[in-house]
Amino acid sequence: MILLNPYVYANRNGILRLEANSVNVGTTNVTFTFTPHNFLNKAYSGLILFKLPGFTAPSTAVPIVFSTNGKN
Repeated sequence: MILLNPYVYANRNGILRLEANSVNVGTTNVTFTFTPHNFLNKAYSGLILFKLPGFTAPSTAVPIVFSTNGKN
């Protein structure tokens, strides 16, 4: 039996960087929307950097949601 270290494949092709296209500030959440990518539905192990647009925070605490490929 061979044991594989799961971190051997982490960031194998570099560090993934995703930039949000837009931000929608609502009363129930803040949603960042990203361009659909087919690789986002695949298994990934490693570091992902997100570039997010600035926004004015709502007066009460709300969840932050990332939305792409029809999923949140």
